[in-house]
Amino acid sequence: MNYLSRFIWILPVVLLFTSCHKTSKEITRKEHSAPKAETPEVKKRSKPLYYEPFNSFSSRFHSDSLFQIKRIKFPVDGYLVNPEGIETPWDKNTWLMHRMPIQQIDTSEFKVKITEQPGVRIEEIFIEGSGFRTRRVFKQIKGKWYLTSYIDEQM
Repeated sequence: MNYLSRFIWILPVVLLFTSCHKTSKEITRKEHSAPKAETPEVKKRSKPLYYEPFNSFSSRFHSDSLFQIKRIKFPVDGYLVNPEGIETPWDKNTWLMHRMPIQQIDTSEFKVKITEQPGVRIEEIFIEGSGFRTRRVFKQIKGKWYLTSYIDEQM
């Protein structure tokens, strides 16, 4: 009876442990077979993860030449027109560092026009009736500002 009473006590314990235990293969198979539902927390973001304010970008763009080159999308749309009327496209070799933000332009001599839309800023400087005009287009790409177009007419 001694063996029989031990067997009666041990058998339920063994059955309990074996019925609750799953192998790692069984768990892995179940995890991979069931498709995961997309929860609101996992939805793809429609807005960039990083947002760069234009004013801080502009300050660094006009003071740091290496940063400026990194933040220009070459080949830049636009051109340089010299007083003889010759157009030259912009590339890294013909690029001239921009040192003065539009906020520092002398508005008693030059007209300044700024157009802003979400993710786009257009800056124009001109002298009416003179043939002088510059136009810069900045666009936000993945939350960071880049110069994408520059026209400089000096006729």
